[in-house]
Amino acid sequence: MTDNTSNNNDFSCSLIIPTRDNYAYLKSCIDSILESSNNEKLDIIIIDNRSEEKATLNYLDSLRRTKNFQVLSWPHPFNYSAINNFAAKAAKSEVLCFLNNDVVITDKEWLSKTLPLVKRQDVGAVGCVLLYPDSTIQHAGIALDEQSIAKHIALNEESKFLENHGISDPFAVDCSTAAFLLTKRELFFKLGGFNEAKLSIAYNDVDLCLRMSEKGLPILIHPGVKLIHHESMTRGSDDIPSNRPRAVNEFNYTKYRWRHRLVGRRYEGGIPRSIKKLVSESLGELDTMILMATSLLYEDQEIDEKDILSTVAPPRNLNDAHSAKNYASNWEQRYNDLSIEHSALEAHTKRLKIAHQQIEKSLFWRVTWPVRLFRDKSYIALTHLKTIFKRASSNPMAVEDQSEDGNTLNERDSKGQHDVEAQSCLAHHLRNKRKIRFPTSEHPSVSIILIFYNQAHLSLLCLNSILENADVNYELIIVDNKSTDSTSNLLQSLENVVIVENKSNLGFVKAVNLGASRASGKYLLLLNNDATLEPRTLSSAIATFEMDQKIGAVGGKIKLLDGTLQEAGSIIWDDGACLGYGRNSNPESPEFNFVRDVDYCSGAFLLTSVELFRDLDGFDESFAPAYYEESDFCVRLKQKGFRIVYDPRAEITHYEFASIGGMENAHFLQLEHQKLFCSKHRNYLRTRLKNKSFNIFKARIANQYPNLLMIDDRVPHPSLGAGYPRCNDILSELSKMPINVSFYPLLFPDDTWAEIQSTLPGNIEVIREKGKKALLDFLLERVEHYQFILISRIHNMEFFRQIISGKSELFEGVDIIYDAEALTAHREIMRRSLTLKPLTPEEESELIRNEVEQTKIARSVIAVSHREAKTFLNNGVNNVHVLGHTIKATPGENLFTERKGFLFVGALRDDGSPNVDSLLWFIINALPLIESQIPEAKLYVVGDYSAPSLTMVSKANVLFEGKSDNLQEIYNNCRVFIAPTRFAAGIPHKIHEASSNGVPCVSTSLLAEQLEWSPEQELLVGDTGIQFASQCVRLYQDAKLWKKIRASSLSAVQRDCSKNKFKGTLETLLLKKSR
Repeated sequence: MTDNTSNNNDFSCSLIIPTRDNYAYLKSCIDSILESSNNEKLDIIIIDNRSEEKATLNYLDSLRRTKNFQVLSWPHPFNYSAINNFAAKAAKSEVLCFLNNDVVITDKEWLSKTLPLVKRQDVGAVGCVLLYPDSTIQHAGIALDEQSIAKHIALNEESKFLENHGISDPFAVDCSTAAFLLTKRELFFKLGGFNEAKLSIAYNDVDLCLRMSEKGLPILIHPGVKLIHHESMTRGSDDIPSNRPRAVNEFNYTKYRWRHRLVGRRYEGGIPRSIKKLVSESLGELDTMILMATSLLYEDQEIDEKDILSTVAPPRNLNDAHSAKNYASNWEQRYNDLSIEHSALEAHTKRLKIAHQQIEKSLFWRVTWPVRLFRDKSYIALTHLKTIFKRASSNPMAVEDQSEDGNTLNERDSKGQHDVEAQSCLAHHLRNKRKIRFPTSEHPSVSIILIFYNQAHLSLLCLNSILENADVNYELIIVDNKSTDSTSNLLQSLENVVIVENKSNLGFVKAVNLGASRASGKYLLLLNNDATLEPRTLSSAIATFEMDQKIGAVGGKIKLLDGTLQEAGSIIWDDGACLGYGRNSNPESPEFNFVRDVDYCSGAFLLTSVELFRDLDGFDESFAPAYYEESDFCVRLKQKGFRIVYDPRAEITHYEFASIGGMENAHFLQLEHQKLFCSKHRNYLRTRLKNKSFNIFKARIANQYPNLLMIDDRVPHPSLGAGYPRCNDILSELSKMPINVSFYPLLFPDDTWAEIQSTLPGNIEVIREKGKKALLDFLLERVEHYQFILISRIHNMEFFRQIISGKSELFEGVDIIYDAEALTAHREIMRRSLTLKPLTPEEESELIRNEVEQTKIARSVIAVSHREAKTFLNNGVNNVHVLGHTIKATPGENLFTERKGFLFVGALRDDGSPNVDSLLWFIINALPLIESQIPEAKLYVVGDYSAPSLTMVSKANVLFEGKSDNLQEIYNNCRVFIAPTRFAAGIPHKIHEASSNGVPCVSTSLLAEQLEWSPEQELLVGDTGIQFASQCVRLYQDAKLWKKIRASSLSAVQRDCSKNKFKGTLETLLLKKSR
């Protein structure tokens, strides 16, 4: 380019065109631009992303010497957002046009048609209709969709589709593609441009448009501008396998970031109803259409009756429209994914067939057939023996309809490989005469008992795992039952181990009792010598044992060598037969990952106390040499009033069957001991379920407690705010009651087990990785299992109503409880009162009635405050309980003079949310007034601050601290807490938390009313910027006032957030009904 000094006013528009190679497409794009009218007013910026083709490079060199062209270089990996942001900074016009290099301008008047629209101050961006080369529509705007996020409007329709539906003037849409998108330069940079950190390629245009709409600026499409687009010719489709991981990450981010806009949205083709309404009611008047579109940004979209997937009656007004859209699914995207996978599998199958044919035709395959015949016959014989051992070890009488042989080829292969590696390890150990030195302890926490009979190679691996992974003080006691292999050599290499060498094989039962008599620890752990201990297993099992004085034994998750489950606790049937729960299942499945009472746990890993073991005289030697001894021991513990508990965090990997060697007639012994067990525990067995496969799920938990399912958006990590601390408190309290609790995270079900276990009590079953799409199937699988279903938040209740519509008879007798975490109608009424279009009294009443109507299937409603309970009562709901917050007062020790600064705590993820609105309002309207009187004033902001609008906050005294796991220190250092919330529902947990930590608060009158706290007593109140700032200054400077408000608010927290009160409400709601 020859002249780069032109003023911005010289150009009508700056076109930004990213490119890489593809000379033909780029040249067609540029030629079409130069053929359009007023092209001399265009500032054309081409940004080259590492082109290599000679033709492209030569062409770019020629453009550099052409007037009105800028050719920039982007030498970094392809990032569409970053490339466009970079180029936008070089723009010379106040209007930007983002244009893909595979777009052909076929309308010479495109600029004169779109420029007047984008220059309007009440418009965010302008797009056009994009056509495929065959003249069918590729894009006529974007409609939001809950499942797929965004769908092109009128996709694959013929080019005159819009005109045929009476649409010829500009109309508003949710979003528009950045393949052709005009916006104002100033607005683009105020919003922070495209999100280059999270959305490098996909959804960046959707994200930008939604941020514009949050500012009340609609996105327009001009149907009179039609261009040709060769979609994704430069970067490739997201369906290409190499692009999928990045595409999935961007999809997940966008869906989470804009979840509040996506809830209930669905587009299935044609013209969206909202567009039809805008076009028909605006009567071709552009100003009217834009005004209506702007107001719709603050309202839910109305839907057709045909859009409802269930038999629930269609919504009667705008405010419950999203409830009818929640059950949509994106089959098109799923079909594309499956097509790619199917093609890959077909190709793989073909290659396998060719390889198989080549093997069968080979000389080696033909001459080795006798070896294969011998192998197969040997395997049949071995399988028969292992079946006997399996029955003898854990399952004497197979459950009806279950396979007798649990071994698979994978298991056999895993054992073969394991044996080879273990034998090699043993040989190396003995050859090098290595010593294994175990730690010593004068007061061991646990005595680990190992019984050896041969299998020295497996015993060595077991010993190594103890040495590496035992994370408590322990002593090791080994009883050798006269092994005849290399075990004696192995024992000689051990140091600091108690070794008991029997002169004969006493069997497992007597050997355990003998070893236990030498124990000096507090706890006794029985561990099979063919098992390996996994990290944190011992400390987890002991922590579980110490949770309740009534726990008598703890067992763990036992996995097989192939990674599948051997058992997760065990079941005793009424006929004395036993079953390891979960055999051959995925050990990561929800049903195996919560602490629960069981009938008994396998002796492969069984923790009890030395005192209890001795009080019961150890294993009953009537069951010697083995079989049924641990079942008998656990039943005797139960008869003494103790619990047997399964803990999934205690894990071992088990070879299985290696530790039962040295005994003949195992199957006969086991049948005899089953008879002995039945005669000894006849009364106990009368309480057990019948030996039927359909009883397995019911028998997995040994107690007789009622079962409760709780449904909420996600695992309630308290740091998330937004009602999740209260949900966490509810679950914590439920976990202590005689109720079996399952928790179903509906919207975000993907927390890891480590994240879940760090937040929730271990005895809560968390149904992860299922979400909305699987809820109905889950409920049907567990029909008649739950006596209570507790549903939190109105959108979850709406979804629940939809999926059970027509199936309500399946839930007869189930006590459905609705937890109104917040009455959202109140929040919406207040939010609308802050806009130019507040609701009328009639609309407010209807909004409340519609929300309350959703709860009518519930037998009980939980309100978070007396104020909201009154709303339910006034609208015909009778059985209403009030359940607020529970929090313990722990005020910091720092005095008034030792504290500085103001504090704001809250999740700041979404523009337009109450938290973001209140913080920005405070910074703009109150903070400058505070600074005029307290120049050193600092505002500390704690919480996730990913909302885009916060990037515009650039004050040095506003310090964004991010999320914190230790708020107590922050509370102890700050003097005044601010809560300038202008619209909200429920009860402000943030004020309860701040007050409980000894930080007095300034809030709006709204929050004071929700708390039912008195101004000038428990807090100070201000609603205007001047009032709020004045109260902040008073509280910050007046030590006497500060102490008074602090003391009063602490008393209020102790009164309102009593743990006993919280617990009592839940007990009234659940326990009295279950009796």
